[in-house]
Amino acid sequence: MRVGEAVQLDKRPESVDGVGITLAWLVWLLSGIGVFLLVAYVLHEKFDVFRASAELLAQGRVGEVAAYFFGVSVWGIGQVGQMIVQNWPLALGGASLALLVWALRHL
Repeated sequence: MRVGEAVQLDKRPESVDGVGITLAWLVWLLSGIGVFLLVAYVLHEKFDVFRASAELLAQGRVGEVAAYFFGVSVWGIGQVGQMIVQNWPLALGGASLALLVWALRHL
C-alpha cells in the first residue's frame, strides 16, 4: 500500500442487499397469496353457512353465530394442520426459506 491511498473497509456488496430484499419480498408476497387462497377456500366451502349466519344475525341470535364462527375457526385450523401434514416437504421448505430470510436480515 502506498502512502496517501484510500482504503475501503468491509463494505457489503449491493447485490447481497438486493438478494435479501428480494427474498423477503417474495416470502411476504407468497404468504399474502397463501392467506388469500385459504380465505377463498373457506368462503367457497362455507358460503351457504355464511348466508345462514347473516340471517341469524338479522334475527338477533348472536350467540349461535359466535358459536358457529368458533367452530369454523377450529375447522380451519384443522384443515391447515392436515394440509401441513400431507404436504410436509413443502411446509418444511417454506419454513426453511422463512428461517433463511430471517437469518439474512439479522446478519
